[in-house]
Amino acid sequence: MNAALVLAAGRGTRVGGPKALMLVDGAPLALAHARARERDCDRVIVVARKDVIDALQPAHPQGWCPSDEDDALGPAGSIRAAVRRGVLSVIDVVLVTPVDVVPAPASIVRALFEAITDGVDAARFEHGHPVAVRASVLVERYIREALPLRDVLASLGARVRVLASPREPLPRSLDRVDDVVAFTGASPRFWSPA
Repeated sequence: MNAALVLAAGRGTRVGGPKALMLVDGAPLALAHARARERDCDRVIVVARKDVIDALQPAHPQGWCPSDEDDALGPAGSIRAAVRRGVLSVIDVVLVTPVDVVPAPASIVRALFEAITDGVDAARFEHGHPVAVRASVLVERYIREALPLRDVLASLGARVRVLASPREPLPRSLDRVDDVVAFTGASPRFWSPA
């Protein structure tokens, strides 16, 4: 079984609000990721703060994982929250993506999943997100501490398959206000429940 793990627990201080609630093409970014991955993953897990989950859960009732990890831990805290809550226990391979990128096309997701074979514990492209990792690696590493994912991947050495850049561009970052303006043509706006 595979899953998508969307890391969406940050407060979004660089863009003025939670990136999970940032509107892109009229939809909150966390929901855009969840809906995109429902087509190519057996399970979708969105790690977010409880207030974000409460706001978005009516629109997407399944796959939420609350995080109460320290915001200073960043994406590593989101991964640790998923591990500590046991949501990866029945998963073989996890597609890990931060919420602050445009959802990846299905072809990129498929290439990452297909790259995980015997002797390969993770797959990534030369630059950018998402990455695919065996769930057992995440459980083993994050049960004790919250490490940057790049450090976990580096520790795997030759068990990481690095793929050549795909024909279509990797997901665009929406990490800062100027990234959002360049992509959407407007300053960040955020979804709020009616």
